[in-house]
Amino acid sequence: MSEMEMPRPAKTGASNETHTNEFDPNYNAGDHQVTGTQAVYSFASPQYWEKGWRCPLPLKPRSKKDGLPAGFSGTNGVDTSYADVLEFCELRAVDANITLRLPDDGDTPLIGIDVDNYDGKNGAATLAEAERRWGVGPRSTSRDDGINGIRIFRVPPGLEFDTLIKFPELGLSDIEIIQKKHRHIVAWPSIHPEARIYQWRDHNNRIIEIPNVTDFPELPAEWIQGLGGKPKGLRPGAGTHLEPAQIDQIIDDALTSGQPSARVGYRLSDAVEALKGSSRFDNTRTHVAALLRGCVPTPV
Repeated sequence: MSEMEMPRPAKTGASNETHTNEFDPNYNAGDHQVTGTQAVYSFASPQYWEKGWRCPLPLKPRSKKDGLPAGFSGTNGVDTSYADVLEFCELRAVDANITLRLPDDGDTPLIGIDVDNYDGKNGAATLAEAERRWGVGPRSTSRDDGINGIRIFRVPPGLEFDTLIKFPELGLSDIEIIQKKHRHIVAWPSIHPEARIYQWRDHNNRIIEIPNVTDFPELPAEWIQGLGGKPKGLRPGAGTHLEPAQIDQIIDDALTSGQPSARVGYRLSDAVEALKGSSRFDNTRTHVAALLRGCVPTPV
């Protein structure tokens, strides 16, 4: 199994700055720290295309999300053509980072299971609970602590999934499900904001070259069910289209005048706290929807 590694802590730094349009072979050293400018997107995007990755996108240099081109992400985003890739190579900075939008069609639909277990996040415990319920699935060898990283799996075509693994009754979360409609994967040879290099690693934690989109293992059926995998269009709210005026009217009908009640205040407090964690989109949607439905739990 191949996995995308979060940057490893640097043990030694590069001694001299470099600035080149050619890629430094030492870039693939896991402990190498970059101090100059290296070609990233323009160097790697054609290689990813050859391996079957049909939506390699540029980011700002040393960024994890800024600079993503409009129209190529989210539910309604399109995939790049090779002409788009060449245009990005010409127009973007030489050292623009590269990020991958996962495919969800053809013979190689993929999802990524992204575990965060640092800075107070509890992805390791969430992963352990998921394995207790659904069996041993995604194993982490993508970072030197053995937990953090993105595990990529093949899934059946035509499915979409939840965007989070969480067990709120146990206070467990901090695992996101990356898929075509949700997020993307910053990939080798991108440079982390702290000047470390993203790597691909296999199940033995060895650095490997760019994997082909067909190289990943299948996600077990129990995990597909546990992650809420359903045919597109059958998930709650799928296929519903409302005109802007209809949406405004629904909101106006749901809102009341005056000061918020104590119950609403508790929900707002919970929502603000939840936004400090992962997947702010999902948390905002969940809390706003609860308020509009009137499903505000009474605090204990």
